[in-house]
Amino acid sequence: SSLFTIMHKVSPKIISLSGVSKDYPLYANPGQRLLDQLGVYAVLPRFMGRGIEMHHALADVTLSIAQGERVGIVGRNGAGKTTLLKLITNSIAPTSGSVVVGGQVHSLLQAGLGFNPEFTGAENIRASLAYNRLPEDALSEAYEDIVAFCELGQHLHQPFKTYSAGMASRLQFATATAIHPDILVID
Repeated sequence: SSLFTIMHKVSPKIISLSGVSKDYPLYANPGQRLLDQLGVYAVLPRFMGRGIEMHHALADVTLSIAQGERVGIVGRNGAGKTTLLKLITNSIAPTSGSVVVGGQVHSLLQAGLGFNPEFTGAENIRASLAYNRLPEDALSEAYEDIVAFCELGQHLHQPFKTYSAGMASRLQFATATAIHPDILVID
């Protein structure tokens, strides 16, 4: 009888969250927000208190995602799904814990985000590709791939604000995936 050793290839972790929490202050009024942002509450004696209630969007989340994995996050409204995605894309910072992301991240977190409503679809494609520092030699090919995928025809030369939700979604998805990021986050 022979002895076989089975080796499993372990993919490196590309996203790692450790003990991550995110809290948001719930201000009673705009003045309270201003005073907090100016640091007034930080210098007040403790007995005066801040009087600002906190909303705990995430509490002590630990998560690792390996390169090549596809992960879906499911939960009720208000569960913290978008907050978690914003932490991964570095749009916001955690209140506590650490977030380590090893790779280029591209995100579609909100419909219309990052696209200028006054620009045409074609202008938004070029702006997005330039913003994401796509090399000049790959820019033309990516542009043509996006145009072919979207199938917007002459609408591509109309302002983005005139697009239907479906047209806008196709354009954004095609642009995001043409860049070939290491990590694509879609909300």
